[in-house]
Amino acid sequence: ITHTLYLAYATLQCGEGVLTSIEDHATIEPRIGGGIQVEPIPIGELRQYSATLPRFLLQVFHGKAITLWQDLIQTIFDIYVDWHFAGIRSFPELKSRQTKIDLRSNESIEVQVQRQLKRDFGFDKYKDRVKLINDIRNTSADRSNELFEVSKHVAVRNAFQHQDGVLDEYALKDHGRASFELLDDSGKQIAFSAGDSLLLSLPEFVRLQKSLLLAAQAWRS
Repeated sequence: ITHTLYLAYATLQCGEGVLTSIEDHATIEPRIGGGIQVEPIPIGELRQYSATLPRFLLQVFHGKAITLWQDLIQTIFDIYVDWHFAGIRSFPELKSRQTKIDLRSNESIEVQVQRQLKRDFGFDKYKDRVKLINDIRNTSADRSNELFEVSKHVAVRNAFQHQDGVLDEYALKDHGRASFELLDDSGKQIAFSAGDSLLLSLPEFVRLQKSLLLAAQAWRS
């Protein structure tokens, strides 16, 4: 994902290099596929998006990275559920769980319970899901700083998806913080409080990437 992001940034910079060589009043009529041709667009108008597109790219790739991380958590959980029912490894860490079964179904109760456990896990709070897996895979409790960074970015992703990028007070309280610190484009830490509009940067994305890799490494055996 990070490599693809770098390629996207490089492509964007190449395009901006072309735009700078064209007068503002010139227009283009790009064909975007399917026989659809955009109405004439002034080059000057395109230049207005030079600061917007990098932020948009970061949000897209950032969201994908967080989604894949949460998919990993789900996959590990699913494996432990399967092992438990197959008798390979018991799963007492799951403790007590309630599930629903359909007595009209031709599926066995065991299959239904397995599927329901996996489904319900996906609706648990992130901090509960990651704690469950981390307690199993990382008994020495290493990489707590990196796991916090990842959790912070789960909240950041949620802010972009559901609150137009505005950080809310609940996310801060849930992390025991008065603010979130994110790196800006120059690598300087900026504090964001409740009600602030969050800004992603490439240095911050790289820090997230490192945190993801180190946290995942702590789960390897």
